[in-house]
Amino acid sequence: MEQPSKHARQRGKETINVDVKLETTLTNQSCAMIVEGFLKYILYQRNQIPVQFDTLEREVAKTEGTPSHHSEVPTPQEHTADKVYSRKEEIARRTLHSKRQRWLTKVNNFLEVFNTVMQTLRTELNDGNVMAVNVILGSSIISGQEVFSIIFPRDCSSAPAECEVSNGRQTAMQFFR
Repeated sequence: MEQPSKHARQRGKETINVDVKLETTLTNQSCAMIVEGFLKYILYQRNQIPVQFDTLEREVAKTEGTPSHHSEVPTPQEHTADKVYSRKEEIARRTLHSKRQRWLTKVNNFLEVFNTVMQTLRTELNDGNVMAVNVILGSSIISGQEVFSIIFPRDCSSAPAECEVSNGRQTAMQFFR
């Protein structure tokens, strides 16, 4: 029996379709909520972001509330008889603080881009021009490793406006179940 070649052991590229039957009427707003929730979920599950999306938002919000967002490292507390700060500890504290500041800058930039993309998607959905959304994970669009598609029903944009408020979160929860 022959051993499979190195390339033959790669993950399968087969398409897996999952049809979701929703009990409510989809509106443009609920479609946007579904895509946003799905995107947040996929980014975390496929290790594109290190922690859950809500944690990223909390960390950035926590630092925006402090007046010295980009200032120096906080000074050590008063030296006490039982607690002496060494030079090594001070250097480690400064290094950790600078790494955290760089990470928070990257997270803030990511959140700004994510919110811009979602606002653009909401605008396109309201215009009724979107039939499907593809989420491509990989090093580039051309060399995507995984592709997730959300195909919306044809009558998504024609739902009455009064349905939008009542079924947003309920539809998203039903979709994820």
